[in-house]
Amino acid sequence: MFKILLTLISVRPFISSLAFPLANFIYTSLLIATVLVWIITKRPSLKALKPIMYPFGIFILALCILDYISQRRTFAPFVIPNTLGGYLAMIIPLALIYKQRYWTIALLLLALLLTKSLGALLSIFLALVIYFYLQGRLGKRSIIFLCGLLIILGLVFTLRADIQKEHLRPIFSTTMRLRYWAGTLRVIQRYPLTGVGLGNFNLTESRYAHNSYLQICAEMGILGLISLLWLIFKSFKIGLKKLKNSKNQDSPVQ
Repeated sequence: MFKILLTLISVRPFISSLAFPLANFIYTSLLIATVLVWIITKRPSLKALKPIMYPFGIFILALCILDYISQRRTFAPFVIPNTLGGYLAMIIPLALIYKQRYWTIALLLLALLLTKSLGALLSIFLALVIYFYLQGRLGKRSIIFLCGLLIILGLVFTLRADIQKEHLRPIFSTTMRLRYWAGTLRVIQRYPLTGVGLGNFNLTESRYAHNSYLQICAEMGILGLISLLWLIFKSFKIGLKKLKNSKNQDSPVQ
């Protein structure tokens, strides 16, 4: 059985998946079946495989993750990846209060990475910079973490820039957003006070402005936008005040 396995491995370079797709499928199936039969019959000692188990497992995991990232974007349960990315960018900072549950943050960051949403990744980066600064935790570990996040941002940009489909490239996304924003501004100019009404916004190419502030202004008018900005300002003010108070309570008494 082991000789058959070695023979199949040695034949691998001569079977091209592009030239002979059917032969490649048959070969791959036969190779997997042979490996499974060999493992079942021989039952190799896990102790003997232990030195290579971890690097091999991480290699396979990295291969699967990178292949998935390069081909697809996660979006469920939302309609588009950017919506999921924006949602995750809001809740990840909230997860930081669970200081002992790093795996929770890791899973959320992985989900954010799989959306390949550049806007969401940039938002979470800036949010974490502000958070660490206000908490007085902008130390060596935090800087290393932020640099890692910045590298991931660059990696996602590179993956999306090199993708075959034009509509998934960052430059296409940016160009289309600028067109949506220009169309939304024209709607706002026509209905500056009342807006077009909630749910009535509609452009020729999209039902969304791809900018929450512009869409609110287009649907609810200037008053709606001002009230939204006021609400955000008040929320930030209250949040920063509580963050400052919690920081003073955690500091040692002089």
